[in-house]
Amino acid sequence: MIIMLFRIILGENDIRKIHADCLPETLDDFFAFLKCKLAVDGSFVVQFQDLDFNNEFCNLTNLAELPKEKATLKVIVQPTLESNNTDPTIDVGSSSTASSLDNPTSGGRRSLPCPFPIPKFTYDVELQLRRGNEAYHNNGNLLDISKDTKSEILEKLAEAIYAFTPYPQRDDFDNVAQSLINKHPCLKEPGSEKGWYCWKYSLKFKMGNYRSKLRAAGCAELQVNRHSASSDLGTKRKLKKANKAETNFLPDLPQDKSPAMLEKERESMVVEMKKRKVDWNKMCMMMANTFSVRRKEIVENEPLVKEVKAKWPGLFFEKQETDIEDRVTAGMDVGILIMPEGDDAFDYSVVLEEEIVLRDVKELPHAVALLVGLIFTLNIDYPKKLRYTFEVIQKIFIDLGGDQCSVKVHGLKNRLRKTVVS
Repeated sequence: MIIMLFRIILGENDIRKIHADCLPETLDDFFAFLKCKLAVDGSFVVQFQDLDFNNEFCNLTNLAELPKEKATLKVIVQPTLESNNTDPTIDVGSSSTASSLDNPTSGGRRSLPCPFPIPKFTYDVELQLRRGNEAYHNNGNLLDISKDTKSEILEKLAEAIYAFTPYPQRDDFDNVAQSLINKHPCLKEPGSEKGWYCWKYSLKFKMGNYRSKLRAAGCAELQVNRHSASSDLGTKRKLKKANKAETNFLPDLPQDKSPAMLEKERESMVVEMKKRKVDWNKMCMMMANTFSVRRKEIVENEPLVKEVKAKWPGLFFEKQETDIEDRVTAGMDVGILIMPEGDDAFDYSVVLEEEIVLRDVKELPHAVALLVGLIFTLNIDYPKKLRYTFEVIQKIFIDLGGDQCSVKVHGLKNRLRKTVVS
């Protein structure tokens, strides 16, 4: 790539000069590069001097619009509301309610702890950091590390993050970068207000490279999340395209279990569910053992809900169906069936694809939570007519992926915040 020199206008009395040894390939990466170099926080607008309009400033929407070699940019920082730092308790790929229905005993994803536990690096890197920290505490000197050392640190951090989630959120990168500087203050960035902005964005790029490396090595979870929604009209339903906050968790098979052994356990569960008195302790253990093969089947084969029920009855804890309920649920793709149960009491049932899949729920909020959990567990896309309703539940009430909303939901979120503040 061409080396670029930039004159950055941040304010009337704040004009800086920076250069890029390698211009990023995408606009988002370029904005991240500017955010790191300028040490600015929050959102901002970038404008460039357009030669077609006598060097008047225009918003930058494509890197190809930049002049070659040198360019003057204006960076306008946008005021933002205080962000909600509530740590979501929902693992990527499934909600907390889904995990209660289909919870693996091992290999599950979870949110990053704060502060993040920084792993140990190789002996030579640890030796550099120890001496660097001593020098920092003695005279405030920062450690000048090589590119290879920085790459090794980032690689180790990416590996540690992946143990929790392959798709960390923005706050996760903040957490890890800040924890790194707190443990090794000699790695602070000179001229940066907080000292870890560049580490944050370098870690973000390294995490993407680390996922690519694992994907090339055959990691099924990352391979399936790379594919977009199926466009084959012959499929039973479209494979849900996973967003950053809704990843398809697809773990590998347990090391001590073969596909044949897991199939025998599945057949044993079908037999167990036909008994008058089900051994639920045994069922829960077998459900946990077969989680990986069940998840792979659901994500890759896209079976209908009734097919999943026939093969994995323990996932729904189904007791029976009735003719009256069949007529009521006809044509209901997603919903909650409310049945009166005495004075001022109701029973709630969860419906998917015209089938009652969960019964005897005593509270409506619990039924809604179970419905959302099943949608995640069974990899079903939100129905079009209710997409905003489910988006509000997911991104505002559950706070899963709330920083990436549609325009309507984002507007509602801002109005709710203003109401709380006032």
